[in-house]
Amino acid sequence: AGAGSAEGDITFTNKLTVANAGDVTVGVGDLIFGTAGKGICLGVTTNTDANTLDDYEEGTFTPAFKNVTVSSYTNQVGLYTKIGNRVFFQIDIDTTAMDNSDGSAVAIEGLPFTIASTTLGLPFTVVIPEGTNVPHPMMLGQNNNDYMLMWKYSASTGDTGDWAAYNVLGTTVRIYVEGHYTV
Repeated sequence: AGAGSAEGDITFTNKLTVANAGDVTVGVGDLIFGTAGKGICLGVTTNTDANTLDDYEEGTFTPAFKNVTVSSYTNQVGLYTKIGNRVFFQIDIDTTAMDNSDGSAVAIEGLPFTIASTTLGLPFTVVIPEGTNVPHPMMLGQNNNDYMLMWKYSASTGDTGDWAAYNVLGTTVRIYVEGHYTV
């Protein structure tokens, strides 16, 4: 595309270039597919669903403790990136007033997508900076749901572990979680 004025120089901008060797370069703007169901075919010569990258998304969500009364959250931050059928996420959840008298399992809900029924029981990494008595905590996503439960394990006692209950958390607790799952 040329730009200029009468009696002035003309400047050319390459917005799209197809090289003789076949490489395509988008110089300005984005590559947008005109209809739904299209994507980028990777490593194949024909369009097959298994090799088509047709879904990418970044966003935020609001995690919350499930089945417990929380009077005040200091932080409720969730970030995610979805690539195809895989969701990568990070959570920072911080309370200043939680009723920790409940003996049910600690659960965090509000994941951005429902966990697939075919997801393996992979643990999510969890860090609890202080204020708890949860040995070796991990979070396990619950298939066909948008939440995860906390598991505790103690190698020192030979205990194989159990669900961690809210009553082992303090009334003020901060938890960081990160992981990935299939949708």
